[in-house]
Amino acid sequence: MENKKLAQEILQMARLDQKTRKSIIKYASTWKKVQEIDRANLVKLKRIVSRFGWPTITLVGKRASRMAWLLVQHADSDVKFQEQCLELMKKEKEIGLEPFEDHKKKLLW
Repeated sequence: MENKKLAQEILQMARLDQKTRKSIIKYASTWKKVQEIDRANLVKLKRIVSRFGWPTITLVGKRASRMAWLLVQHADSDVKFQEQCLELMKKEKEIGLEPFEDHKKKLLW
């Protein structure tokens, strides 16, 4: 893993993302908080992708790379960014890199 600090940042973002989504099951009013987190994560993830490209397994490890994709999927307010990330992942795959490993672990949304 090349960038442990970046991996930790992505993992922290994903933990907050999942924690908040799980709480929505109990408290519908937390949806506003989910949207705030999504917006903040989008800003951070755009910065990460702009600086490092797609956070591959080599760069940040399997889990952080997978969680980066989860966070992109929650960036519904910016479909162009979602498409950009998907294209970056496809390019990584074409040159033999794994953009992320698909885990069977169940993620909420």
